[in-house]
Amino acid sequence: MVNMSEVISKLENILSPDFKITGTDVNGNHIYIGTSTEKLLDAAKYLLSIDGRLIHVTASDLGFKGFKVMHVYALDHLYQHVHIILHALAPRDSPKVPSAASLTYQASWAERETMELLGVEFEGHPDPRHIFLPYEWPKPVESAEGEWKQVKVERRVTLPIGPYHPALVEGGYFKVKVDGEEIVDVDIKVGFNHRGVMRLAERRSYWKDTFLVGR
Repeated sequence: MVNMSEVISKLENILSPDFKITGTDVNGNHIYIGTSTEKLLDAAKYLLSIDGRLIHVTASDLGFKGFKVMHVYALDHLYQHVHIILHALAPRDSPKVPSAASLTYQASWAERETMELLGVEFEGHPDPRHIFLPYEWPKPVESAEGEWKQVKVERRVTLPIGPYHPALVEGGYFKVKVDGEEIVDVDIKVGFNHRGVMRLAERRSYWKDTFLVGR
């Protein structure tokens, strides 16, 4: 079995010269490693090859510094509660990062959410549609008309379910593809009760925002 010292040494070789341990916490079980955006996929390929789980992809808006993009990997199969957090800085004027969704579906929804909420573009994402906003939401808003694209028809039955309120806070729509009695794929669209809370929060104080988001 691979031990953690070997994992860190291998990551240093892969990410060098863009490798720096920037901190640890939770009794040393969370290890933060800084690198460049170009090296994130190289690290992903290695960590996935040793059965690491990419449990989250997210980003932080650092203002004029740009966007701090983070990949969080769980290595519980090696040691209990051990996580490696890779982070890289994307420029503010053009925040583009290679997508890890082509390597593992674990990154797909997290990258889509980050693209929608922060505007970070994950290049090569196989399904970069909106999650909360309507699919047809323009980018940019003043965008020109696009060319008509032919829709590929599959030889399967599509079973639409919704929009409806499935005992959740937000309404949802489920498009289930079935082949006979077997479900082969499902496409989920949420956010029908999108209230624009982030925009509303800009005009309120911190304390009023706590009541707004809790409604």
